[in-house]
Amino acid sequence: MATGASTADLAVVLVDARKGVLTRPGATSYICSLLGIRSIVLAVNKIDLVEFSGDVFQRIVADYLGFAKSLGFSQVTAIPFRRATARNVRRKVAAQCRV
Repeated sequence: MATGASTADLAVVLVDARKGVLTRPGATSYICSLLGIRSIVLAVNKIDLVEFSGDVFQRIVADYLGFAKSLGFSQVTAIPFRRATARNVRRKVAAQCRV
């Protein structure tokens, strides 16, 4: 990961909506910070398996931002998506989560 990321302007950090922010996304984010990457896309996968819950999505985003604030990222953009159908990946979906 380090070799490819060393020239990247952006990193995509994948989080399973059923499990929330665990050790691996945190470790990935830490490495990105060390390599000077300042823009993160927080990709919240399997949002369909939590019934497109806006509460779950917002909790994951809040948990990640709480952890990531000390890493010096200038931008974190969170995107919920459903991998099985590429919903919100291949085509934009107007209403992804109930908020």
